[in-house]
Amino acid sequence: MTTINTKYIVTALQKSKINKLPYEWMHIENIFSDEYYKLLKSTPLEEVQKMLIDDFNDPDVFDTVIEKFTGAPLNGDTINSIYAFWQSHGKGYTLKPHEDGETRIFTFTIYLADNNDYPEAGTAVYEVNESTKEYKTVRMIPYTMNSAMLIAPCNKRTWHGVNMLEHNIKRDSIVLVFATHKWEPGQMHYADWKSGISVTHVI
Repeated sequence: MTTINTKYIVTALQKSKINKLPYEWMHIENIFSDEYYKLLKSTPLEEVQKMLIDDFNDPDVFDTVIEKFTGAPLNGDTINSIYAFWQSHGKGYTLKPHEDGETRIFTFTIYLADNNDYPEAGTAVYEVNESTKEYKTVRMIPYTMNSAMLIAPCNKRTWHGVNMLEHNIKRDSIVLVFATHKWEPGQMHYADWKSGISVTHVI
């Protein structure tokens, strides 16, 4: 069911620019109202993931994303589930360059930053030499308040990760995965990912 928060998300998506180098990705600013963001920040992450999965599980969200990502010629029937899980990291954390599995159609990472002081704690976009596996950071999707990053793993070659956090910060986020199959805890690729919830996508 479309909520006032869903409508706000759709509007933010429509206003956001699609970046195409080295693959299609988006940084979505002001994805929620200020009031709703404050509510999310004051709510335990386990509950926030439930709130957001309700807000994003709407065909208007999917249709708007499809309009932006020209490299992903899909329709609503492709998505069978949405999986949400929370993460909280600090100094010393890093996430090696990786591509998400092909069962992922879209991946949102909702940044729950306390301030805008550490944009470098965001998601690094990598260019990878496929033969040597050497990589370099070519873009940084900044870790800022009330924003999100969005990629389409179904397009493949979406190398990304998190560079080493060098400051004493609390890097909280919620990851929302639009997938072709129901997600199970056993599919988690990294041990520090927390258990999440999965729902059937509303078509």
